[in-house]
Amino acid sequence: MATDAPACKPSWADYQTVFTNAKAGMEGVDKAHVQRVVYEMSKDSAHFKNEQRKQAQTELKIARMKEKAAQLTPQALEASGRAMDLKVAELESGRDLSRTWLVVDMDAFFAAVEERDNPGMIWRALRHARLHCPQAVPATALPEA
Repeated sequence: MATDAPACKPSWADYQTVFTNAKAGMEGVDKAHVQRVVYEMSKDSAHFKNEQRKQAQTELKIARMKEKAAQLTPQALEASGRAMDLKVAELESGRDLSRTWLVVDMDAFFAAVEERDNPGMIWRALRHARLHCPQAVPATALPEA
C-alpha cells in the first residue's frame, strides 16, 4: 500500500521563512541549510511561538474564506465585479499624480563606506550581536557572522 506522505519529515522542513539568494554573494547558498539553521536557532523563542500562533490563525481564516468562496454564485460574482469596476473608476478620478515619491535604501552604501574606511569592522557587528545574545536569530547566511 503506497502513501503520499513523506516518512518522518524533520520539523525544520515545515518551517517557512523568507529567503532570497538574489543578493550579491548569495548565489551558492544552500537554502535548506539556512532554513534548518534559522529554525534550530529560533524554535524556542517567544517570537517563533507567536509566529506559529499567527500562522494557525491565518490557516483558519483561509479555510473560512474558501468555504465562503465555494458558496458564491455566478450572479454574486458578477455583481461584485461591477461594484469593483465602479469603485476603481471613482478612485482613479481622484488620484493626484502631480507629486513623485522616491525611496532610496542606503544601508548597503553606508556599510560599504565604513568597510572601506575601517576594514576591521567588517562583520564585527554581526559577530558581536551573536556572542552577546545567543538566542538571536542569525541575520545572514554568511559563515563569517
